[in-house]
Amino acid sequence: MVKRIYRRDGLRALNQVRQQFGLLPLRLPFQQYDAARRVLIMTSPAFDYRPQSLPPNVRYVGMPFEDTQVAAWVSPWPTEDARPLVLVSFSTVPQGQTEPLRRTLAALATLPVRGLVTLGPALGSDAFAPPLNVVLTDFVPHARVLPHVAAIVSQCGHGTVMKALAHGIPLVCLPLFADQPGVAARVVYAGAGVRLARDATSTHIRMAIQRVLQEPRFREGARRLATAMALEDGVKTAVEELESLVSSNRDV
Repeated sequence: MVKRIYRRDGLRALNQVRQQFGLLPLRLPFQQYDAARRVLIMTSPAFDYRPQSLPPNVRYVGMPFEDTQVAAWVSPWPTEDARPLVLVSFSTVPQGQTEPLRRTLAALATLPVRGLVTLGPALGSDAFAPPLNVVLTDFVPHARVLPHVAAIVSQCGHGTVMKALAHGIPLVCLPLFADQPGVAARVVYAGAGVRLARDATSTHIRMAIQRVLQEPRFREGARRLATAMALEDGVKTAVEELESLVSSNRDV
């Protein structure tokens, strides 16, 4: 399906640009990856499956993270509240997350936790009835709140998952579509969380949250990835790869 969509919507525009640069047209859009001198994979190699080999033009560079100099976050709970903080972070764009979020709220209502739910611009707070232990908000700066989070419930957008794992936080994965099932599968593969179906009941979601909070192996899996990712600098490595191309062109 992805190949058909890329061929239908992308091949003509791609070949038009290639023609402007004096390059031969491609028969399939994915041939662009083979033709490029560098393909940068902006994720941690520790998170991905272990390929036996990579094409010579492909490099893992790690995940680029936002600047930590972001707005402050003030917890809506008193400092003496020791209940674990569960962050619920679905997409910022409409992806059919309304019903999964409602079931997640029902699950949180039965647990001795604090629930922090980010709605983003895709959802309105008036569509939900949060329980007393849950706070709804449009946005929180991940760099500020993640150090306090014990577990995350997410549809498994790549960026959110990588930020969670960089902080050693286990996940409950509710993938909805696109690359999200693949990202969720890698979380499970790393031992850093559990995956549920998009139509999982509130009971199943509650049990999954309890598992990642109570079973140490999930936090240990997330921390293993956090240790590996701490050695990476996605921005610096990507820049170095691009600069190496410029240098090699000057040498020709």
